[in-house]
Amino acid sequence: MVAAVDDAEGTIAGTTQVTVWNPTDQPLSTVRLFLVPEHYAERPVLDDILWERVYPNRWEPASMTIGFVRSVREDGGNNALSWRRLPDGPPIIEVTLPTPLLPGDASTIELAFLTRLPRKFGTLGAVRGRLTASGGWHPLPVPLSADGAWLDDAPPPLADVEVTLRSPGSRTVVLGDAVHVPADDRRLGHDFVPQARPLGGSSASRVDGAQRETTWTGRARFLGLSVQRAARQRDIPLADGTTLTWIGRPLTRPQLRWLRRAAESARDAQRDLGLAPPPRDVLLIEARLRRRLVELGDGVIYVSDRYLEADLPFWRYHDVHLARALIAQDIEPLVFEREPARLAPFALDALSWELVSDYLETRWRNHVGLRNLLQRFSFFPQVETLLETPAFPFADQIFDNPWIVDPLKADIRRFNRPLRTGRTLSLRLDDHVGAASKRQVMLRYLRDQTTRPLFALLEESSGQPVLALAEGWLGAVPRVDFQLESVSRERTEDGLHRTSVTARRVELEGDAPSEVVEVRLSPGFGRKKGRITLRWQGADELAQWEVVSKRRMNLFEIDPKRRITELDANGLNLRQDNRRPQALRVSGFGYAGLSITGQGFEAYGLLNIRPRHNARHQVNLRAFTNEQSLAGGGVTYAHYFGPPRWGINLKHRVVFTLDVAYLNTNFRPTDAPLLTELTAGYVFETRSNSFMPTKGERFEVFASVGRDFSLKNEGLRNIAESGFVGVDVRAIRLFKLHPFHVLAVRAKAGFVLGDVQHALLTLGGNRDLRGIPEREILTPARVMGAVEWRHMFFKDADIAFPFQRVRGLQGHLFLEGAVAAKALDAPPGVEDLHYSVGYGFRWFVDWLGVLPGTWGMDFAFTPGVTPGRWPQGFDPREWPEVPFQIYFAGSQSF
Repeated sequence: MVAAVDDAEGTIAGTTQVTVWNPTDQPLSTVRLFLVPEHYAERPVLDDILWERVYPNRWEPASMTIGFVRSVREDGGNNALSWRRLPDGPPIIEVTLPTPLLPGDASTIELAFLTRLPRKFGTLGAVRGRLTASGGWHPLPVPLSADGAWLDDAPPPLADVEVTLRSPGSRTVVLGDAVHVPADDRRLGHDFVPQARPLGGSSASRVDGAQRETTWTGRARFLGLSVQRAARQRDIPLADGTTLTWIGRPLTRPQLRWLRRAAESARDAQRDLGLAPPPRDVLLIEARLRRRLVELGDGVIYVSDRYLEADLPFWRYHDVHLARALIAQDIEPLVFEREPARLAPFALDALSWELVSDYLETRWRNHVGLRNLLQRFSFFPQVETLLETPAFPFADQIFDNPWIVDPLKADIRRFNRPLRTGRTLSLRLDDHVGAASKRQVMLRYLRDQTTRPLFALLEESSGQPVLALAEGWLGAVPRVDFQLESVSRERTEDGLHRTSVTARRVELEGDAPSEVVEVRLSPGFGRKKGRITLRWQGADELAQWEVVSKRRMNLFEIDPKRRITELDANGLNLRQDNRRPQALRVSGFGYAGLSITGQGFEAYGLLNIRPRHNARHQVNLRAFTNEQSLAGGGVTYAHYFGPPRWGINLKHRVVFTLDVAYLNTNFRPTDAPLLTELTAGYVFETRSNSFMPTKGERFEVFASVGRDFSLKNEGLRNIAESGFVGVDVRAIRLFKLHPFHVLAVRAKAGFVLGDVQHALLTLGGNRDLRGIPEREILTPARVMGAVEWRHMFFKDADIAFPFQRVRGLQGHLFLEGAVAAKALDAPPGVEDLHYSVGYGFRWFVDWLGVLPGTWGMDFAFTPGVTPGRWPQGFDPREWPEVPFQIYFAGSQSF
């Protein structure tokens, strides 16, 4: 292959000659080649959070264009060949040979190609001076079985490769497993080796003017390529005499020690098991991989640019992914030599993850997974959402949730594979063959005590249909929803208890899973005595049992050990109908807000009660304080329905609230300080729960009725003077103008009938006209609108501060206007027109490198209103006046 790379444009152009031979006993008339990047040519459906994890700016499709396709004759000539793109399955072209290739014969074809990588984080991407293509940047041969079947869902075969690559001379180039850096690159006091020792092939590099020419010869399946503008090389000696080479940002001493200890502990764990990992060097390449922390390449390991940005307390939780890749790299040759091509990646995943537990024993003897640790704090709704459906960068890996699927197929080595991994298959095998038996077979396999394939060996040792389960893992990922449809109980004449149970399986996508499903019946929560376990296996959609027992059964649950994954198309948990009675989840939440210049303070705390895995029904118990109320409390019931919006939240909801508040007489004088209010409303929302939302809308309408109580001489007051009725309508819409620019439009309209001052609508404050203090203007009716231009100064940054890293800075310019009525029976005048203009900032941070948060300030001005006071000193009466209002805003996600 001869190719030229342009990292600025993200293109690779070249020609490649592919020599193929016929391993079958039949003539071969066609040859197939993968065009891997074509998988990324379809715009994915992602919410704001996932979009930020993948695309830093706008979406760009990857593409691979094929030029000429011709055969190469022995006399040096060539003939044009016909070819076609296969319509279904992975992106493949089929080339028709000029004459059928006889068994054992070889033929050479030549192709011209142009690959365009998108501006995208991940295995195939060119982002900000760093191009990463862990394979897939040139046509790859499709493997052929001995019986003549094309293995479209298998990895490309191991092949002899010879490449000449031309690139800018000032770039660091990693081709295959060889590194070439500019010879004069000795910045930051680090010693750089101009050319690292290749691990699996031979290489050379020379610079001619502004161009570098790199050659590499060796054996590879995918042949990774990395081009970086400002990469640094650091060689770290390991205890066994080999070297760990790091290509990327300069590392601190703790980071160097961390990488060295991870590599040494991975090999020590294998040696302690009687395995003999090969004495080979390790090559780590820093790449912008935002969906994964670590990816395994051919002879190299790609490490995310965010991997080393997490602070020290979190390193022990995510280095298992680096350890897994190090172990997989050691055992990969053995696995691919023994396994069928289609199942080899699953076997490699299963075996390497099995040894991670031994790595943890070596590296972290008292390891407790962060996910298990956070289960103790799942009473926070953010923690529960994160554990169930993680949405923040690397959350599914840092918190080690293996059940989260990757709809983007971010790893190029899985471009033609299903979304499930060998790790989840290995976890399934624990139930089929037993964890201890599985481990014993895997160690026997790795100790070279057998040459049998792994899944066949597991099937022979257990008698279970393991091969069928593994083969099923190659097909479409089945999505199911198990439902406990009905339960009935009755007392028999002889004093026993008869229980009838009906369970249903709803197949959402793919074939029904072949796993055994347990249905557990218990006398009560936590009681093991008298427990009965039913087993459901087969293709039946409906399963029915009738059980007679001495004890009355009071608790019923499908899949109590949580072995079966129940997810909808959005990756949301569907286990809400697996248990009767439904388990309740009680979680807490708190909020505090401050108007710096207006000295307004608002805070509330609530308890959220709902069925577990289910947001359709929620009850909130709330306590609050604000400018209008010294103290208050309330209860809210919300019913969610419709399609999912984000996490366990749905797009539609109806809300009913009852509040009781003790009023603040400093806000407005009143001789009836107790206020009760009943509110009913409807909310529709499509915005994702993101710190930087760029699209979506929200609409809500609420009606309220209430009255105040004087507590003294209440009998002298009638409902006309103490009661009120109100309606409020609000709408928000976001328009994405550009990846860095969003236009937000907001509108409100409402009225209140009644004379209760504290129930009237306020015109100012942080949620309305921000240039007006909240207590300044009360009105029985108002119409208002606002437009806000949000723009990013920068994002995707890494600015380190103590305990946090700043990721982005956003500014927003806003103009807000409102018309307020003095009374409902008089039209408003010019003096009732108010406006605010202002500017604000939001800076986005990662606490400890992994917990996203937002902080910000708003500055707003409205002419002719009470000026704000800047807090300076201890006596508020001496605070200087300022002609604007300042608000502080902040939020933190767990």
